[in-house]
Amino acid sequence: MKYFIWIVTIVFSVPVLGKENAEVAEDVSLRLAISEVTSLANDYLLKEKSCIDAASILEWSDLHSYTLSDAQIKTVLAYHSVKSQFECTRQERSQLVAALLSLQHFASVHPEDQARGYALLIDDFTHDQHRLWQLTAEYQHHIPANIRTGLMTSKKLQQPFRLMDSVKALGLD
Repeated sequence: MKYFIWIVTIVFSVPVLGKENAEVAEDVSLRLAISEVTSLANDYLLKEKSCIDAASILEWSDLHSYTLSDAQIKTVLAYHSVKSQFECTRQERSQLVAALLSLQHFASVHPEDQARGYALLIDDFTHDQHRLWQLTAEYQHHIPANIRTGLMTSKKLQQPFRLMDSVKALGLD
């Protein structure tokens, strides 16, 4: 994601010279749209960094002393790690995806440009969503409902945390 702003700017840049008024207006609109997408991308990256920087390391008390196997604890940690990071950036990611998809309505944005520009970004976001669905299924299958309900009250599990550092701190590595 660190090259995102450059990818968007380069892929969707369009020269304005030598065009009719309607085409110039289209190009100006496109430039405004690209500017907005770039701003939204920057907002997303700043929020993602903020979420990562604020991430904590979990302790046993954050798991509410439930009797879980090591495999179940790893399932809990994997699920909540991905979910909390996903939720932390949800608003910014959603706005960015909507803006990226809206760019397809510009006539001067060719399908091959869209494929290049969107594929990496949208794929990254859809991969995260798919992974969260997989982890949710595992979590619901392997963790009893009463324990899941109790774990939802753990504020630290609902906020981003450093997964690998937490695994080490809990002696699960």
